[in-house]
Amino acid sequence: MDTFESMLDRVPEENVSDRMAMNETLFSLCQMLALGKPTSYIAESLDKSEAWVRQHKKDSDVVSQVNALHGESVEAARAVIVNGTTKAAETIVELATSGPASIRLAASKDLLDRIGLRAPDKKEIETTVKVNSVPREDRMAAILERAARLGLKFEEGAKDVEYQGEKEGG
Repeated sequence: MDTFESMLDRVPEENVSDRMAMNETLFSLCQMLALGKPTSYIAESLDKSEAWVRQHKKDSDVVSQVNALHGESVEAARAVIVNGTTKAAETIVELATSGPASIRLAASKDLLDRIGLRAPDKKEIETTVKVNSVPREDRMAAILERAARLGLKFEEGAKDVEYQGEKEGG
């Protein structure tokens, strides 16, 4: 006499899923799929062929059950995280008030960041400055005027500057 599992191996899944409730083997398949186990691992664990696993992965009941298990896992993880937030906050506060200065500083920054008192982000500013906005003749006139005030003799076209003031020590 054929077992349920051997019938599933032979009968296409679309004929089986409508008429039979999910058995323990299929539920185990769903659990392993929800955990992200590879097909080869699932097949070996359930003592089935990889073709059987691939075939039943597509079954709408299996897909629904896997999605439900994913949802339950996410909710369970969320509950663990929410329940652990108080302890995590206490740990950060404890670190901010004791231990080496570097750890206190890091914990303090983390606390301030988490309540929205983050240091402003550094921003890069790009600008263009016009250096030659004054005509060349006006710039040269200003340079010659300053040179004269400083006592420098500067002739146009000359490459050297001669100092016209008193020499030191003489």
